[in-house]
Amino acid sequence: MSETTVIEQENFKASIQPGNEETNTEVTETVVEIEKELLLSALKQLDGSRSKKAVIPSTQGLYLNFTDKELIGRAANSSFSTEIKVDRVVEDKEQYKFLSGEDAGAVFMDPKFIPMVNNMRRKKITIHFENNHVKMKAGRAEFSLQTLALSEFPNIDYNVDDDSSSVVIPSGILSTLYNKTNSSLSKSETRPVLTGTCHSIDGDKLTLSATDAFRLSTASYQLSESYDNAKIIVPAVTTQEVNKHLANAEDEIRMSFTEKSIVYDFGNGVVLSSRLLEGAYPDTARLIPESFTTIIQYQVATLREMLKRALLIVEDNPVTFLIKPTDLQSRLVFAGDSNSGFKEDLVIQEASGDDLAISFNLRYFEDALNHFDDSSVINIKFTGSERPFVFNLDGGSESDLDLILPIRVPSNDQDDYSDVVDIEDFNGEE
Repeated sequence: MSETTVIEQENFKASIQPGNEETNTEVTETVVEIEKELLLSALKQLDGSRSKKAVIPSTQGLYLNFTDKELIGRAANSSFSTEIKVDRVVEDKEQYKFLSGEDAGAVFMDPKFIPMVNNMRRKKITIHFENNHVKMKAGRAEFSLQTLALSEFPNIDYNVDDDSSSVVIPSGILSTLYNKTNSSLSKSETRPVLTGTCHSIDGDKLTLSATDAFRLSTASYQLSESYDNAKIIVPAVTTQEVNKHLANAEDEIRMSFTEKSIVYDFGNGVVLSSRLLEGAYPDTARLIPESFTTIIQYQVATLREMLKRALLIVEDNPVTFLIKPTDLQSRLVFAGDSNSGFKEDLVIQEASGDDLAISFNLRYFEDALNHFDDSSVINIKFTGSERPFVFNLDGGSESDLDLILPIRVPSNDQDDYSDVVDIEDFNGEE
């Protein structure tokens, strides 16, 4: 059975158009010479998009079509597909050339095709297309390659429909937004919409939200112009692949979307088209408290060092955080079995509000903390021991935050923090 679900298969098949006229060129013999690094760069940008297992066998390969104008590369899976175009001539210099014949290409099916190219010892590689058989040569080395005809690859439409909506955003900003929210995405297919990032456009504001029902991350950006309001859910596998391309993208990229698909144009000849997740995304705004009873402040580096030590023993178990704002005292406590435990005290930089004892998953806290630099200062805001708590950058936007749901931990006679928070023998000053 394929790794794709029936729904994914149908969504993917719906994106395939019959009659791939572009790839019907038949060539008896063609020899192409191309710079090794150019070919390798193109293949690496496509590799993350091909299927490991597929309903359509050709999508396990890499599509390469050499034309007199440009090299067209494609790869696809059940969620998204990528197309890259490389001009044959740039500033009067040929990036690849035909030693004989004319337009030719194939779908390269060998899973070791990229390592083959990478291990060639010459700067230039020749690819021989002859009667549906392909050979790759460089110096003394020659590989006979497993391929399919171009016509067997699905004809995916990368063009933007007239009725689509488009948003222009700096590539670095989008990368930051995805890095900020991807850690909170759900890995469970029980609620498919939670495996994607919700993109909400409200006039000139773009807000991204991700949640697995135990934590929430939101990040926003003020766009340079106003757009029609919209809400779409992009699969996690897509945002993760997009993030890889953003490092080499132009300064600004364009996202164009309809009700069912989104197209990312990276401005450097690379375009990625993805399906969208269907369904109603939960109203995460209602999870965010409107007021807080306890607010504390730390430098990120201080918290991160404590977490490294605590996670050596805590792992995925809940911890309890004791807070005394008036004394600027806090303590992280974990009581394992009779032979294990952890305790560390920290001085709070600034604090206000009520004493508090709250338990939560320390891994979630660590994931969220990774969004910030060591030099950053964050505010952690609480509304009681059984309500979600949030934290964000001191002086940052209130809409850019991380939220974690507490865990109810059964108390015992020795560790009962329900009435009064008492941090005995506090040693946070050491």
